[in-house]
Formats: sequence, structure tokens, C-alpha cells
Amino acid sequence: MRSPGSVWHAARGTAALEFALTLPVLLMFLAGVTDFGLLYNAQAAIAGAVTAGAQYAYLTGINVAPGNITTVVMQASGLAVASGTQPLSVSVTGPACYCVTGAPPALTSYSCGASCPDTTPAGTYVVINASYTYHGMMPALSSLGVGTITQSATVRLK
Repeated sequence: MRSPGSVWHAARGTAALEFALTLPVLLMFLAGVTDFGLLYNAQAAIAGAVTAGAQYAYLTGINVAPGNITTVVMQASGLAVASGTQPLSVSVTGPACYCVTGAPPALTSYSCGASCPDTTPAGTYVVINASYTYHGMMPALSSLGVGTITQSATVRLK
């Protein structure tokens, strides 16, 4: 017959074994949730940075310099400084004159001062594109792995 103390020791050993078996699964789950959170954070940071660049372009007007827009986007993201490499790349097209044509609407290059097919004058636009290369914490186990997040904005300048 077992003494009451030996039953208690057996239960403690069972709990330790169960904890040791479930801990790796729990840690992988937490790493996956963290990975997804970091990806979502990066997407939100890029969206906010492109929005800041678009706002800067709009407020500056037709004399805006593409290099200044790029600087605003890079600084607003906070992602370019976080790594020694440059995982964030920004390209700015314009300012240039375009007409909005077609269905779905698309920008068609026109000379400044020319009339568009719908008789409105061509507008001055800036197109901002940003892409960020995301590296997951556990690329071998994560479906997120390495991916590229992209955001873009088209702004009509006045």
C-alpha cells in the first residue's frame, strides 16, 4: 500500500512531465502570435509613413521634391533605422501631369496644361510607393516567413 506522501510525489512528477511536453507547443504558438503582431505592426507603420509622405506632398504643392517625400516616408516609418540593412524602399514618381481615364480609373500621362479627354485640365500628381521586406522570427516554422509589404498613394497636388 502506498503512503499518502508517495501519491503526492507521483502527481508532482506527472505535472512536470505534462508541462515539459506542452511547453514547446505553447512557445511555438506564442512565437507565431508575436510574429503576426510584428507583421501587422510593420504594415501599419508603412501605411502611416506613406500617408505622412502624401500629406507632406499635398501641403507642399507642385514644387515638392521627390527626395524630400522619400525622407519623410523613411523617417515616419521608423523601420529603416531598426535594422542595419535597408528593408524599406521608397520610390516617388512625379510630380508629373496626368489625366484620370478609364474604368477602373487609371493615370494616363499628359502634358501639363493640356486638356484631358473629358475636357478637364491635366492635374499634377505624385505617386508614392513603399515596400518593406519582413523577416519572421521563425521563418522555418512560420507561414509568414519572408515577405514583402507594399503600400502606395497617389496625390493630386495643387
